[in-house]
Amino acid sequence: MKDTVFIKYDFNNENCWNQLDFKSKKYIDKIVENFQAHISDFNTAFETAIAYNFRQPGKNFNKLKLWDNTIIIDDRGILEKLIFKNKAQCGSSAVILSDGSYLIYERDAHFELLSVHHNYPGKKF
Repeated sequence: MKDTVFIKYDFNNENCWNQLDFKSKKYIDKIVENFQAHISDFNTAFETAIAYNFRQPGKNFNKLKLWDNTIIIDDRGILEKLIFKNKAQCGSSAVILSDGSYLIYERDAHFELLSVHHNYPGKKF
């Protein structure tokens, strides 16, 4: 049973990765692929946790965020209203525990919050 949720959340109208927009499609696709693998590997390794990648709706994103078709769009702004109230450069992430409590990690460009799992033996949270 997955009872711990990790969420990466990116905001519209920010420029964290804009410099990469000048790189080739092949280069950007490889970075997107690596990021997707990072999340997939986490989800495979931990039986009690799951990670998701979300973003605000909008079109003012860099190519890394626009070209990643695995990012879930928070169309109704529910996550923004409930958890990600403060816009942070390079996005934020959160870990949500089974009791509903959560921890926010602001300015988390690389979804570093997933690294927390190294501190928990037995692949459980």
